[in-house]
Amino acid sequence: MAEIIDSTYEIIGKLGSGGGGIVYLANHLRLNKKVVLKADKRSVTTRETLLRREVDVLKELSQTYIPQVYDYFIEDGVSYTVMDFVDGESLDKVLAREKRVPQADVVKWAKQLLEALAYLHSPIHGDPPRGYVHSDVKPANIILRPTGDICLIDFNISLAMGIDTIIGKSEGYSSPEYYGLEYAANPLADDKTEIRDEKTVLQTASGESIGAGTGSSSVKRVLVPDARSDIYSVGATLYHLLSGYIPAKYAKDVTPLSREDCSPLLAEIIARAMDPDPERRFHTADEMLLEINSLRKNDPRTKRLRRQTIAGCAALAVMLAAGGMTTAAGLKQMELLQTARVMAAESEDMLAAGDRFGAAERALEALPDDPGMFGIPCTAEARLALTDALGVYDLADGFYAYSVIELPSAPFRAVKSPDEKKIAVCCAYELAVYDLETGECTARLPTLESALCEAEFLSDNKILYAGRDGLTAYDLSAGTVIWQGEPATAIAVSEDKAVVASINGRDDVINFYDAGTGELVSFRELDGMHLDIPENDNFADAGRSVFELNGDGSMCAVSLAGGYLGILDLYNSGNDIIIYENSDCKYFDGAFLGNNFAFSAAGDPGALFGIVDWKDPAYLGDMPGSTRFRVQTYGGELYIAQSDTVVKMDLENFSQTPAAYTENKDITAFDISDRYIISAYEGGYSIFSRGARILQTAERETVPDFVLMTDGYAAVGDRNSPALEILKFRNRGDAVLMEYDPEISHSETRILSDGSGAMLFGIYGFTLLDKNGGAVRTVELPDPDKIYDQQFRRGDGEDFLEVTYYSGKAVCYSARTGEAISETAADLPDDSLYEEFETEEYLIRSPLHGAPEVYKKETEEKIADLRSEDYLTYITETGEYIVAQYVSANGEKSGELMNKNCEVIARLPNLCDVWDGKLVFDFPAGNIKISPIYGLDELKQLADNYQ
Repeated sequence: MAEIIDSTYEIIGKLGSGGGGIVYLANHLRLNKKVVLKADKRSVTTRETLLRREVDVLKELSQTYIPQVYDYFIEDGVSYTVMDFVDGESLDKVLAREKRVPQADVVKWAKQLLEALAYLHSPIHGDPPRGYVHSDVKPANIILRPTGDICLIDFNISLAMGIDTIIGKSEGYSSPEYYGLEYAANPLADDKTEIRDEKTVLQTASGESIGAGTGSSSVKRVLVPDARSDIYSVGATLYHLLSGYIPAKYAKDVTPLSREDCSPLLAEIIARAMDPDPERRFHTADEMLLEINSLRKNDPRTKRLRRQTIAGCAALAVMLAAGGMTTAAGLKQMELLQTARVMAAESEDMLAAGDRFGAAERALEALPDDPGMFGIPCTAEARLALTDALGVYDLADGFYAYSVIELPSAPFRAVKSPDEKKIAVCCAYELAVYDLETGECTARLPTLESALCEAEFLSDNKILYAGRDGLTAYDLSAGTVIWQGEPATAIAVSEDKAVVASINGRDDVINFYDAGTGELVSFRELDGMHLDIPENDNFADAGRSVFELNGDGSMCAVSLAGGYLGILDLYNSGNDIIIYENSDCKYFDGAFLGNNFAFSAAGDPGALFGIVDWKDPAYLGDMPGSTRFRVQTYGGELYIAQSDTVVKMDLENFSQTPAAYTENKDITAFDISDRYIISAYEGGYSIFSRGARILQTAERETVPDFVLMTDGYAAVGDRNSPALEILKFRNRGDAVLMEYDPEISHSETRILSDGSGAMLFGIYGFTLLDKNGGAVRTVELPDPDKIYDQQFRRGDGEDFLEVTYYSGKAVCYSARTGEAISETAADLPDDSLYEEFETEEYLIRSPLHGAPEVYKKETEEKIADLRSEDYLTYITETGEYIVAQYVSANGEKSGELMNKNCEVIARLPNLCDVWDGKLVFDFPAGNIKISPIYGLDELKQLADNYQ
């Protein structure tokens, strides 16, 4: 039987142990959410009031790269700290597997680590405010998330416990202060090391002592670990990541990093961080972060080659002629090329994480401004990364990864403004408001210390939220408080924005306010009943209660602990409607729509969706289900989600119209805009246009807990990650060449030589289009099951479709009239499906199975393998480029743009043709779009405009 702690946390397994404590992975029973439970069996000597004060400070810590602390309690003499479960693996495990980490990754993680410590060290925490020392920075305490970002763990309540051994010495990572060692900077000290007692004093980063040990009476002064001690540990951690070796235990014995480990400038930064004398180290994390951020600008390996270097080329040429420098130049060229490739890979990673701006910027950095004396060319990888980041050849209308908003902590919920330009996110424990276009945080407002805290927009620039000092109406434009009410967590606003309802935690009173003035207009006592909320509402919100106002704010729907669901009249309790007085239901959802209230209830027996007329009280009907129903209204319409389906329900006749279908993936959240619906599920999310037509699907490693949809943007987030993925809609109507009836069946598309029309064809027949996309003629092909191949050929004045049968017969059809213009007999075709394609310089051999191979015609030397996952259909040479076209097993078309070395420089989704030196794309919606092939200078210009 599983062990249960505090009647709340079910132990799943042990994550680690040491230093007198054990770290468990646990499940919060009421919320069904994974948490980390740190158990410490050492005795607590700190006064309870001081201990609680320190706990409260830790719970207020909120930073992207540190986990959120939720609770602290003592049970059976063991102290427990509850905090976020950070998904991923610790860097010590990464090192065990990979031995060393690339410099680019180390630099990225160093920045995030230093940002976390800068926040932790800052004297802004608690009352009076002060900073904190982590005291145990090392790879084992740094988690690499699936997103590629890190999280610094293992700072906890032990900071305030007053235990002699709370500072954990980690050999190789701990600074000399942790061993009681002093390395004097004064030359008169003769560089002697004085050994001191290992017991020391723990203090905050600003110098305030928290707990003290006793040193030897012979010691003149006690060395106290401070922010510089954490700086040493950061340096030691970076040392291990880059070299693959743990630094020596004592600072004086550490072997400096070499050029084989990292760039010289980075080695210098780490050496300074690990200086035995604290006075010679960086004094703050911000100071070290500034140096790390300057690496790319100062490091010659990643500098862009500037024009002023040309002046030195003549003198250098003389040196090269004398010999000896050729090898150095070659090595430098290799080094710069490798750096460019690393940057390109970083760009692809940033794009995959949703940071399109950052990906474009990093790809630009990978491109040389000037080849210079080392002759550094633009690498194919860098150009590919840039075209991917810009999306210049992805011409489909849809939502694209736009940015990632980094939040103060993992979010509890989010709401969008009426004008759909802002998003407000409730975190621990503040409300952060962001501009969707820029990603800029425009307001950060303190809330109650509860995960139940809600927010609602009153207008485009006015927001209502569960403020620290009470329910607060706030003007975002003016940056001022409009009015404040009683403390509250749950908030409801009437459809006409005239009335506000609120209730606080487990209180049994609902207050009703005038939304404009904040005047208390009514209240309802619940006779000791309250919302059904978690035992520890600091931790999370189970999202299982209903609290809604109707259109004019005269009725309030509420669910309460014990399975109650009812509709309360603000002014006359005699008009209350009780749907469930008590029940076994654990989850409720509901929304008003006109005179009706639609609700769902779920518990052990199953689930139910029902509708009540509250105006002329009547129960209109219900329908049962095996899984939970989710209810939402938008634009005067009612939407219901259950299992893998969202439907729109007509309340006049109770008919249902499909709105979204996720194909056997249970919907966890959904949202609606005028034109689109987004549905989230375990493994990703899908966006649909109206009519349940799927627009796009994306995979996601974590389950989205909430999604927001507007016609211009979408936001996706989960309660375990301090980030919001922002998508932006892009309409590529400017690229449309022609539009046709999407019902026309075809597998391939070709543009006529003179651009006067197009041919859509497949084995069953073809359709000719005019230049506007209108169907001119449709022809059915005889014996489609006997067709071996089809080839569209452009000729001098005549374009035609050649249809070859297994019998050897070949029939040519005019692409202008649709008439059969010739019929010939030939040898039986080769059924191996082996094909060969030619360019001026290359021969491409394409078997049915395996990768197509590229050979030089003159020498028969193999120079490349092409893509193998799809079938190669065409090779087209146009100017300085080669275009490869592919079709997948399920008929999806795509292509790749290659340079003269057959290196891929652009991906071409939905490519169907190359015409007049341009790329042609065909989309299922009935759009044929066209794009020029962008040169490198054009891509750079687009990137500059994009930024």
